[in-house]
Amino acid sequence: FRVVDYKTGNKDFCLDDIYYGIGLQMLIYMYSVEQNGEAFGQNRQSAGVLYMPARRVSVRTDGDEKNLQKELAKTLRMKGIVLDDPTVTNAMDPTHCGLYMPFSFKQDGTLSVSKSLASLEFFGKTRKEIKRLLLEMGTALTQGQITCNPLDPSGTGEDACAYCDYKAVCPNNGDKPHEKIPKLSSATEKELLRGGDFHEIQSHRETETSH
Repeated sequence: FRVVDYKTGNKDFCLDDIYYGIGLQMLIYMYSVEQNGEAFGQNRQSAGVLYMPARRVSVRTDGDEKNLQKELAKTLRMKGIVLDDPTVTNAMDPTHCGLYMPFSFKQDGTLSVSKSLASLEFFGKTRKEIKRLLLEMGTALTQGQITCNPLDPSGTGEDACAYCDYKAVCPNNGDKPHEKIPKLSSATEKELLRGGDFHEIQSHRETETSH
């Protein structure tokens, strides 16, 4: 099974969010169904999470109908992560046309390399890491640890405090700079997708940074 979130705005999916423990909502939904969704059958296996555009779009073309459809499909392509398994990808795109999916097929029917395809080990490691993070967050909250630490995950200068429900009682008056989240390297992303251990990768990155 997969979880699809319909978005009226622009929403991207990136491994950085998972690695740093932010933007986990969709994955929490998926693993909750996997663990507790008996109504959906036995032996449930997570197949991925996808953001599906649900908005009016407009594109510019040279007037050619084929180019128009191609540009529309590109704009309406879903973003997310999918289990790298032929049974799953063939079921999601049985005609191998590549429309709307975050992955594509080669002429011989095999999958092209994509950052949207992850191993079964990745899903297992991610499930374990999210459980650890939720326990850690819950424990911190019950102990009154509510730090003022605004983030700028995209590195674009976005004001994370602009729409905060607790702005009126927050000690931050806007002077505290937003922490930027460093982007993962291609090598780190590949290691994660293959099912690399989160903590081993983090330790390796910290060692490289210190040197």
